[in-house]
Amino acid sequence: MIIDRFAREVDSHGISVYMTPAGLLSHLRAAYAPDAPSSFDETWDRVTRARILALDELDRWNPMAWAQEKFFDLIDNRYREGKSVLTTFACNARLEGLPGYLTSRMADYRCAMFTLEGPDQRRVSLKPPDSV
Repeated sequence: MIIDRFAREVDSHGISVYMTPAGLLSHLRAAYAPDAPSSFDETWDRVTRARILALDELDRWNPMAWAQEKFFDLIDNRYREGKSVLTTFACNARLEGLPGYLTSRMADYRCAMFTLEGPDQRRVSLKPPDSV
């Protein structure tokens, strides 16, 4: 929820993309279809060139060989871009449960990591704000 809101807020400053890795990989696979609305290259460029890329549920995707290769290419591309792009990740897993290539980039001195504690916000019943 947090990174979705963040991506929506900053979208006015350039392209921002909010997706899950599974959704992203599905879009990439679908771009190979002859009747796809955009080509694989167009779809790939949109994601790799997005000023802000927010990936949610980072720990919830099927790591088949093609998916691993594309996901590594994406993360490595964004990592090398450094200061010109912002990539955010959210997951419910500990770092030890994520692929090594990802955690080594997340542990880089240029990255910041935040741990949010507390109940799952999707399961918390939120009360509407008091009316003034």
